[in-house]
Amino acid sequence: MPHVIVDVNAIKFQNFFDRQVGEGQYFYEGIPYQRGWGHRQRGAGLSTVLSSIWKFIQPAVRNLGQDLSKESLAAGARALSSLSEGSNIKDVLKEQVKEGARNVLSKSSERYLRQKGSGKRKIIGRAYPHPNKRKTRFDALGPL
Repeated sequence: MPHVIVDVNAIKFQNFFDRQVGEGQYFYEGIPYQRGWGHRQRGAGLSTVLSSIWKFIQPAVRNLGQDLSKESLAAGARALSSLSEGSNIKDVLKEQVKEGARNVLSKSSERYLRQKGSGKRKIIGRAYPHPNKRKTRFDALGPL
């Protein structure tokens, strides 16, 4: 195919612009509000960033909730036993809340101090197929 020289100045763009925006304007303005798939988003949005943060925080929140529920039951049992001995309600509740918070924080800190890793995952599996599970070969007439 031979090379063709194009003269851009000879092309009449006026009719093209008039059909797009109408008479009197010489540029395309577009519509003020785009609904639907007017443009494609490039990259990850705010929801992806927030979901990755939530995936990081979620195990800690779940474990904290479990520790908090267990400790609240234990603190309630301790408070009831102290109240049955005739102690003041206000003092018992203050003491049990402080002790329960201390226990939950110590359990959570111990759990997260034990966590450590090398950052590499082991590759588990065989590099070759199992000898008893050979694939049967087929051609147009049937198995070979």
